[in-house]
This record gives sequence, C-alpha cells and structure tokens, in this order.
Amino acid sequence: MQPMMEEAEEQPMMMEEKAPSMEAAPVEPSEEGNPYEETDMCCCCLCQCQEKEVKDLSCCGCFPIKCGVITIGALTLTITALIAVETFYGLLNEYTDWWYIVICFVALAPLFVAVGMFIAFFSKDTEGTRTGAFASCQLVIISVSLFCIWNTIYFLYFYKKDRIYFGNTETGYITLTKRQYFFWLFFFTAAVDASYMYFICVTSAYSDRLKPKEVPPAMMEKMKEMMEEMMEEKMEEMMEEKMEEKMEEMAME
Repeated sequence: MQPMMEEAEEQPMMMEEKAPSMEAAPVEPSEEGNPYEETDMCCCCLCQCQEKEVKDLSCCGCFPIKCGVITIGALTLTITALIAVETFYGLLNEYTDWWYIVICFVALAPLFVAVGMFIAFFSKDTEGTRTGAFASCQLVIISVSLFCIWNTIYFLYFYKKDRIYFGNTETGYITLTKRQYFFWLFFFTAAVDASYMYFICVTSAYSDRLKPKEVPPAMMEKMKEMMEEMMEEKMEEMMEEKMEEKMEEMAME
C-alpha cells in the first residue's frame, strides 16, 4: 500500500511540472516599433488613413486634416442639396416669377461644379482631386455670393410686395418682411463665406504637403556629377583588378 500511495503523490507533482503555464507571455516590441505609436487617438489609429506627410497638420485645431477635408466635402454636399431643393420648390410659389428661379440656378452652377469635384475626391485621393477640392472651396464662395447678390437685387427692385412669401397654396406660406429676409440671407452668406475662406487654407495645406517634391536643377546636376565620379572610380578599380590578375598569371607562367 505504501508504494502505491507514494506513486499517487508523485503523479500529480509530475502533471504540475509538465502542465503549460496559462499566463500570457509578454509581447516583445518588434524592431520596427509600434505603427500606432505616433498617431492620435481617433479613427486614424485603426485604419491608418492619414499619410505620414500630413500627420502634423490638423483642421480646426483638433481633427486630422484628411478628416477635415472629407467633412468639408460632406458639408458642401449638404449645403448644395438644401439650397437646390429650396430654390426648386420656389417654382410652386405664386408670388415669385419663374425667371427668378432660372437665374438662381445659374448663380448656383459653380456650387454644382464644386460638388462634382468633391465627389471625385471621395472616389480617389490623387494630386488632381486634391487640387479640385481646393478649387471647390473657392467655387462655393463665388456661388453663394452670386446667389445672395441676385436675391438682393430681385427682392429690392423686381419684387413689388411688402412681404416675402415662401411656400405654396397647398401647404401654406411663410411670410417675412424684407428686413428679416435680408438679415438671414446676409447672415447665411457671411457664415458660409467666412467658413470656406478657412477651408481654402485647409485644403491648400493638404494639397501642397502631398505634392511630389521636385528636385532643383542644380541638385540634379550635382547628383549626375557624383554618379559619373563613382562610375569612373569603379571602372578604375575594375581595371586595376584585371591588371593584377594578368600580372599574377604571367608570373605563374
């Protein structure tokens, strides 16, 4: 019985020694380092959508600059949709002339072009589409300013009623005095123009930073001279080695 008891005590001890440790082994840092070490704590930490050339740039002081450019494009789409729907809805208004709506859409043409440029940027981020995003911000300022100027001219000189009506006979009308309408029109225009002036700086910085760096002509000439010198040195070394080999062969003979 005693030998059997001793064997029973030894078996669990052997199992404890052979059982692998369940503790997780510490992960040693790789030689390349942590790829997320230098990024901000945001979506870019996971998808790494921001290039290393623009990591030090930001939009509004807190967002990655590429995230800011994408947000600018989404804001442009939203503003364009709201203005276009409101203007088209004016065709049902009995108090405004049809040609007023036509000229409004002509003034909004640069805004539609800006939307197309931002859609191209969304589809593919290239040097051309980045330049298009920069130009789109300028087109938004031009279009919104033209829209404001035309509305001011129309409601001051061609619109004969004292109050301005928005809506139609089926859903009803919202009325504003001309002073109220011009206040909100100028406020909206000033807010959009001021915002897109800043957005011009953002898109310009993003586009310029990612442009391929051009080597100056003087640097190119210097590099060519260095390459020629290296080639000449290499040829001289090869000639010397061959001469030594020939001398050794003649000495052996």
